[in-house]
Amino acid sequence: MKGHAIHDAAEYVPKPLFEYWRKRDPIARFENYLVSVKKWLTREENEKLIADVDRQLEEDRDYAVASPMPSPESAAGGVYCDGCHEVKPKYGMAKTTERTHARPKPESVAHIK
Repeated sequence: MKGHAIHDAAEYVPKPLFEYWRKRDPIARFENYLVSVKKWLTREENEKLIADVDRQLEEDRDYAVASPMPSPESAAGGVYCDGCHEVKPKYGMAKTTERTHARPKPESVAHIK
């Protein structure tokens, strides 16, 4: 329900279209279902839960921003597994066999050229 980037206010979306999809937002609808229908949490408990998550995200963001930048040389580190664990195939390896059929005779493919 937002633009493509943090600076994008999505003003290019017509208001009626935005409202149409806002009413069908699956996250808001599921939240309403859990609170109003299933009574999973009260409205107050749900608001507190969301506030706690937002607070934790802010703390983590602040920690990341305050952390020193990694060295450029470390950029490729941790991208690929360098033997840290063994990945076993889920299924057996494909079986390969040698050809047992004869190749076509040159005169039978001469018309293809």
